[in-house]
Amino acid sequence: MRSLATSLRMIQGQGAPIRRADLLLAILGRLSVRYRDPFEEVREAWAARCLSLGKLISVQTAGGLRQGQALGLNENGALLLRHEGGAIEAIMAGDVGW
Repeated sequence: MRSLATSLRMIQGQGAPIRRADLLLAILGRLSVRYRDPFEEVREAWAARCLSLGKLISVQTAGGLRQGQALGLNENGALLLRHEGGAIEAIMAGDVGW
């Protein structure tokens, strides 16, 4: 399995250090552009990069631990989770684990 973690220094190589303020400005600028995109485009881009789709996951929510298969995002951006019995739950916030 390939490593998922890296650092900007590793990616950049021997270049000049990246200033945090410049990085933050670049991220916020890109987010502001993406925020104007139709949600369907954002959802498709997310799904193309999501490593947990179709897999069994755990989600720690304020209401407790939920487990099931990650199906995708609904029209409101909630994670759709199929439980063992087949019921589908929409989760708006939580910490996802494998």
